[in-house]
Amino acid sequence: MFATELLMPETMVHPFCARTPIDLVTVRAIVETFRSSIVSAAVRYVELSPASCAVVYSEHGLVEWAKRSRAFADRIPEQFEIGAGAVAFDYHARGVLDTSARVVQADVWLGRGAVTPVASLVEHAVIVPEPGWGGVLSLLGANAAPT
Repeated sequence: MFATELLMPETMVHPFCARTPIDLVTVRAIVETFRSSIVSAAVRYVELSPASCAVVYSEHGLVEWAKRSRAFADRIPEQFEIGAGAVAFDYHARGVLDTSARVVQADVWLGRGAVTPVASLVEHAVIVPEPGWGGVLSLLGANAAPT
């Protein structure tokens, strides 16, 4: 926590977190401004965002870890099997990442017992380029529009 606050101070990162929509463009702006990794910038974004959002790192179709904003009602458990239709699912199944945002049913990330009051999420995804990673980082935000 000390290093995060030192490298990406809340008072300086917070203005980025108020931007809409929730997307990787904002996360990349944090990366460029604070010279951080995409993973640490995405986690910081979610920590400080007032919006309902989460960041998830997955490998081989399974959630390795997830961090959610305070407004994101559901917990995404480790080793959760990502459902068909998610950008990350498609990457793990086919080896090709669709870099455009995609509206996905909430249950592909949350399962059938989700309490989130939205039926769908918007998923933005990127392959984590750092050595030793090789999985997919997905940024999930509540979808304001019906699907």
